[in-house]
Amino acid sequence: MTVAHVTFWSPGLVRFTVFYYFSTVEANGYFNDSRGKISLLHYPARHFLLDTKLHGPGNFTGGIPLKNVVGTKTSVFVGSFATDYTVLLKRDPEAVPMYQCTNSGQSRAMSLHTGEASATIASGVNVILNHEFMNTMTTMKFLSPDGRCYTFGERGNGYARGEGVGTAPGGPLETRALSNLFCGPDRPADDPLMIGSIKSNVGHMGGASVIGAVVKAILMLEQEVVLPNRNFKNPSPRIPFDEWKLKVVTKTEPWRREGPLRVSINSFGYGGSNAHAVLELPRTYLSSHGLGGNYKIAKQIVLPQTKAHVNENSPAPFADHGHLRLFIFNAFDETGGQRQAESLANHIRETSQVRRKGFLDDLVFTLNERRTDFIRKSTVIAGSSAELATSLSMPLKFSRSFKKPVLGFVFTGQGAQWCGMGKELLNTFPLFKNTIAKIGRYLHSIGAPFDEDDEITKDPKLSKVNTALYSQPMCSAIHIALIEVLNSWDIKPTSVTGHSSGEIASAYAIGALSMEDAMAAAYYRGVCSTKMQEKAEINGAMMAAGISEEAATPFLAGIKTGKAGVACVNSPSSVTISGDVSAIDELQKVLESKTCFRASILHIQLRTGNGVKFYSSVFGKEITADDLRPDFANLLGQVKFSESLRQLCLSTGGAKKRRQAKGGNVNFLVEIGPHSALAGPIKQILEADPKLKEAGIAYSSALERKSEATNTALDLAGKLVEAGHVLDFAAVNRAQGKAVVFSSTWDRVERFAHLFSSISITS
Repeated sequence: MTVAHVTFWSPGLVRFTVFYYFSTVEANGYFNDSRGKISLLHYPARHFLLDTKLHGPGNFTGGIPLKNVVGTKTSVFVGSFATDYTVLLKRDPEAVPMYQCTNSGQSRAMSLHTGEASATIASGVNVILNHEFMNTMTTMKFLSPDGRCYTFGERGNGYARGEGVGTAPGGPLETRALSNLFCGPDRPADDPLMIGSIKSNVGHMGGASVIGAVVKAILMLEQEVVLPNRNFKNPSPRIPFDEWKLKVVTKTEPWRREGPLRVSINSFGYGGSNAHAVLELPRTYLSSHGLGGNYKIAKQIVLPQTKAHVNENSPAPFADHGHLRLFIFNAFDETGGQRQAESLANHIRETSQVRRKGFLDDLVFTLNERRTDFIRKSTVIAGSSAELATSLSMPLKFSRSFKKPVLGFVFTGQGAQWCGMGKELLNTFPLFKNTIAKIGRYLHSIGAPFDEDDEITKDPKLSKVNTALYSQPMCSAIHIALIEVLNSWDIKPTSVTGHSSGEIASAYAIGALSMEDAMAAAYYRGVCSTKMQEKAEINGAMMAAGISEEAATPFLAGIKTGKAGVACVNSPSSVTISGDVSAIDELQKVLESKTCFRASILHIQLRTGNGVKFYSSVFGKEITADDLRPDFANLLGQVKFSESLRQLCLSTGGAKKRRQAKGGNVNFLVEIGPHSALAGPIKQILEADPKLKEAGIAYSSALERKSEATNTALDLAGKLVEAGHVLDFAAVNRAQGKAVVFSSTWDRVERFAHLFSSISITS
């Protein structure tokens, strides 16, 4: 943005300075009209106004996203003061109205009162692009020669009407009217009417002046403080303050009084449009009328942090470190998104001493649920304000997506278990804890010798999670609890597949098994595996090897001690081999001596394994609930995971859905289980198939071994948001917050430098 600064001495020796901003907000096409033209940019005032509107909390007052406004009976009123731009372009002002200072607020009130609109947006805008208008005002002695507003003071030297402008004749007239209305004989002399003016703070904003007054009044009410008048030293001798029971506030002070807290606002248009508004604090209004209801609790951000100014009813500063939350940042363009993050980081640091309990809940609620949903998104996970500020100080990566991803769930088989898997979710999400508790009660009822919750949180040295009796049902319990949590977040699959025992969770996910049936299958599967080991009916072992099924065949044929075979085709270049212990030991030595990879040995676990489609790794294809087999086929048969996943990605959905995503309907795979054990095989499967490779299917896991479970689960949710998925954020963050105010921002593109390049101004 280019800024020019010119000083003028007008007739009457009034000195004033004009700042020309040679740009406006084009926002990379954000405000383009339907014809692809930038007609709105013909009037900078209009465009700056749109910029300001889109900067507001949630883009509109109260944190209302744009999607909630479209199609509603919402009226829009704008007060505009000048036609500088059209004059500079030497064009007819067309439909650029001069509504003066007060019309927007007056028209808004009428619109609501008559029922013409159920909501309204009132605005005022004043963009000074030409000095001639101000020069004329000065010549007519409307303006102070000092360029300052001395409202109610002896230095007031403008010449016009009142409304707190600081004019010589206007001040006494307005203050007398206020005294006659509010300060009758019954008003105690020690309870004077406090008066002030926004113009002493920011000057006369022309068409936006009434909006400034309303903003100041609302800020005073919300904070329950009285804001001072600037430039006031000695009172005007023409205003008998004591006699009229008036007081000009000269410093910020707490607003303490019995009864309702009210602010009255005067606004007088030079064309004759006059308005007066009375605003009241909702808390005092409701209590005085014997009513209940919700209202905003003031956060003390205005008063300095001193004993004299601290609201005794306000809680002490709060150490806000708590459970992790997922913060969503929406941006129309990446540059603007980065500035928004930096601005918020600065705000968090600057308000650290006056922060109150609930700040993070309010902030995450506003960011996630009260902001307009733009096409670029970035996510941040933080458990405290300090963590959030630190993350926002680093560059964010914004992703762009135009459609909701189609999800496929992949359930990890047994073998990925570890002591402590998912334990942080027990304390963070009540639904996870309640599901685990319900599963624990059921397992106890059918004779399980352990408590699910206790085993998850047990000391690793004492845990039996790696025994078949424990691991089988515990992995399935993690699967089911994660399904429930993700479902509450509105993360639901279109299709599912499971690796080995993960088929139990797949059957639960498609609704073919109840929780009790699924857990019974998992528990007795563990019992069966344990008994076979104890009776030595199958004294075996399993080995993961990084070779294809075809490459493994000759090695298996050459085994001399015992028997072994391919138990699972994990991917085109990865298999799991099971068999007698002696055969596995022999094969390991052969593979290590003749190949360039190392094989890892796992003691025998003999793993087998509503509208949502089920791709079975027993059959290597889609099956229905009726095809589910009640026997131990997924325990004894080969696991065809590679083919089942490939079919899931290629075959899901009808022809119309397949056209929506290259290479297949599913474009985001989510691994559900204790660890991302299938990340490698999934990558290999996708890379090996040209269609799947071209599709660019994304992958993420709900949990990671030895990683904080809440963080990994929220990271999954964040990746889905960045891919275009819409979540139930209240369930994700467990936040029942209120909308808070802070600005959004985006890239500004210079558009008007050409306009001023030919203008010559001399003083």
